[in-house]
This record gives sequence, C-alpha cells and structure tokens, in this order.
Amino acid sequence: MIYRNNYLEQIRPFYFTPVVKIITGLRRVGKSTLLLQIIEDLKTRTQTEPIYINMESIDFADIDGPQCLYEYVKTQRNDPSRENTVLCIDEVQQIPNWEKAVTSFLTEGTFDIYLTGSNSSILASDLATRLSGRYIKFPVYALSYEEYLHFRANESSEEEFYRYLEFGGLPGIHYFPFSKDIVFQYIRSVYDTVILHDVVERNHIRNINLLERIVQYLMDITGSLFSGSNVSAYFKKELRSVSLETVYNYVAYLEHSFFLHHVPRFDVQGKKKLEVSGKYYPADWGIKNSLTGYKDTYLSGLLENCVFLDLKRRGYTVYTGKVGDLEVDFIGEKEGKKIYLQVAYLIPDEKVFRREVKSLQRIDDNYAKYILSMDRLPPSDHRGIQRRYLPEFLLQNEI
Repeated sequence: MIYRNNYLEQIRPFYFTPVVKIITGLRRVGKSTLLLQIIEDLKTRTQTEPIYINMESIDFADIDGPQCLYEYVKTQRNDPSRENTVLCIDEVQQIPNWEKAVTSFLTEGTFDIYLTGSNSSILASDLATRLSGRYIKFPVYALSYEEYLHFRANESSEEEFYRYLEFGGLPGIHYFPFSKDIVFQYIRSVYDTVILHDVVERNHIRNINLLERIVQYLMDITGSLFSGSNVSAYFKKELRSVSLETVYNYVAYLEHSFFLHHVPRFDVQGKKKLEVSGKYYPADWGIKNSLTGYKDTYLSGLLENCVFLDLKRRGYTVYTGKVGDLEVDFIGEKEGKKIYLQVAYLIPDEKVFRREVKSLQRIDDNYAKYILSMDRLPPSDHRGIQRRYLPEFLLQNEI
C-alpha cells in the first residue's frame, strides 16, 4: 500500500476532535484506501480498533437505514473485546438517511467519526442542515505527478510525464500493464460506474444518450470557456432541441458526482467574480482520453487540466482570469496570497512568448506569475514573470 501522506498530514490535526471528517471525491480515486490508511495510522498512534463499515461489501448489506446503522454501531461499541471510540464508514451515501444516525453519534460525543462519499449534493445539503458546521471535508483528487511516480517506482522523465498525461491519475491503473487498450478499458469501466450510479440512478435521468453527448462535448472543449447556449447550438446542428435548463442540470449532476470541476471566471482588473462562463475540467484526464482519444490537438487542454488539479491538491481556490480582453489560464488564492499561471504546450519563438506573457504583464501586483510549458529550458525570469518546465514545476514542494 502506497501511503498518500499529503492527505494524512491534512487530516491528522483533526484526530479526536468533535467534528465529522468527510473524505470526498470521484469513485476509484483512492478514498477507500485513504480511509484504511487513517485506520492503520490511528491504530499505531492510539492502540484503538476502529469500527469499520464498508458499504460496498455485502457484509453490510443489512444496514439499510439510520436505525440499523445506529444499532449495529452500538453493538460493536459494547463489545468488551474492542476498546475504541472511532467510527469509519466507507461510501456512506449508500445508507438512506445515514445522517440521522451520524448526528446522534456526534451529539452523544462517543465517537471520532470518519466518512467517505461520492456525491457532493448529499454531503453538502444533509450535513449542512443536520450537523450545523460540525464537519470538515477533505477532497481527494487523482494522483499528483509525484504520487504517480511513486506508484510507478520511476524517476521523472519526459517519457514518463507524457505517459501520465495520457493515462491520468486513477490509482487503479497501476494494477495493470501500461497498455493503452488495457488501461483505457479499466478507465471506461470507472466512467460507466460513475455515470450509471452517481449520475443516472441518483438523478433519475431517462435520456442517457443526451447525457453522454453532453459529456463528450465537455471533454472536447476541456480548457475552453463553457457556454450553455453553445451546447444548445451544438445540438441544433445535429437537429436536436435541448433546453438550456437541461444542459445546466446535467452539468450540475456531473459536478455533484465529482466527475467535473467548475473553474469560475474572475475579472482581475475589476476585482470581482463573474457569474457567467468559466471552464470545466474532468476529475481525471485519463477518463477524457478514454472517451475522446489521446491526440496532439488536446495537449494544451490536458496540461491545463493537470495544472488545475495540482493547484486544488495544494489547497488553492482556483479561478480562470480575465484581464481586459485577454485571458489568464489560472489564478490561485490561498492564505491571502495569489498566484497567476499561463499554461502552454510549447513556446517555439519570441512571438509566441510575447503573446503568452501579455496578459500577465497587465496584472499590476507583486504576486508570483508563471508561464509553464513543455520546453526544456533552464528556469528564467522575464520582468518578474517566471518561466518553468511544467513537469518540474509540478514536483516542487512549494509554489
């Protein structure tokens, strides 16, 4: 088992505190394994034996509501052979009205509680209502480039990075030979599960074909600004009528399943968040490649996807920027500081460099500004704008 220490370090300060710890993220992104790592860590530190419920196991199929959950946990708690105050439930959203039992445990103050879940709407609305702020969420993302290299037991190289860019960061791909046919078959099975269970079944969608066409469209425009009206126009060309409401509902369902991440747009000069447009990135670009194919024309969008998720892993709130009539790929905010990034595949000459740097030059503040690309050049500084080789940037401990 390869430990994802960056997440463990985030969660440890909250051990045995009176808040529910919720681990969220896309299916098969590593939440269950992280929960097991937390359990082992707690055992080592406290010599306790946590109560563990895995709702994807048939062993717990009888737990079909809050009363069953409550009674099962109380039975385990009263077992004299087990001295523990830790409760861990994997994929808790599969228990109807689970939050009633969890709220009761929290009110009684008898358990340190850890949950995982794969649907943000359940984890947001129910908890916000019942737990009144007594919870904290820890989002888990696809493997970082550094984690990917640990899984591969390899050093960083351009060949390895392009393999990462093609296959993505789902931990499960490392169980298989790195063959495109084999890896993409596995990734497609993850996609099918997410779409069927976390989107179609949960939201009672009947027109599955339309949903998949919207997914295909979103994968095709990764890295471009999104517009619901453009999606409607796209379907009109196919002689299909799709309302804006349907488009936005389906996109919201995909977000709630953690399949998509929305990046809102921010007006740098006006210093305000814009309510329209923005970009969408898949939670794992390997899924995108399994659906659209891995093509050179998609490389810029894939690199953006990679950088965006890296910023999210590091705890940044991320926007895509507008500077007058120009665009900044990403603005990251954390602890009162900002970072600006432009991402390009290659910058072959001075003309292209001037074009890429132009929007950053218009930003009148002293926060860090970067241009990231796949050009293997030594790091350089152009009037405060730093140019970096993208894979090495991803491996930096601090940015």
